[in-house]
Amino acid sequence: DEDDEAKDKKEKLLIVHAPTHREAKGSDYVIKAIDELSLVYDFDFKLIENMSYDEAMSTYKKADIVIDQLLVGSYGLLSVENMALGKSVVCYINDYMKGKYPKELPIISADIYDIKSKLEYLITNRDCLHDIGVNSRLYVEKYHNIKTSVNDLIDIYKKL
Repeated sequence: DEDDEAKDKKEKLLIVHAPTHREAKGSDYVIKAIDELSLVYDFDFKLIENMSYDEAMSTYKKADIVIDQLLVGSYGLLSVENMALGKSVVCYINDYMKGKYPKELPIISADIYDIKSKLEYLITNRDCLHDIGVNSRLYVEKYHNIKTSVNDLIDIYKKL
């Protein structure tokens, strides 16, 4: 039945990774983990490469999990944009940076050693993705809105 097939297709998780710089983002480790997990679990995976910004954003909007980077140790614009979309973001946050970010940072930290196990947890516990996404949106609204950022900058300038 086509309706059942469409429903199954819609309910399949979509995991997305945007390797703007494959080496810096740890893309080989992401792809290896995805390949291994795809032998056991049924999900879709999409690399965001050679796409316009609009095409990439359209794909992010459909994603359930967005993988940023596994090596740098902090998050950037890709993570912020996807948290703003209410997505569950996987990105390596090192211990030093964890101490600098607010405690409620909703990013799932994963590195090259545990990316497979972290993704497997999310795949097998997909009911947690909604709450992570909601917390992601709230985090961006609280810490990355323009009014807060401008006031923070004014405070910094006053101290100079």
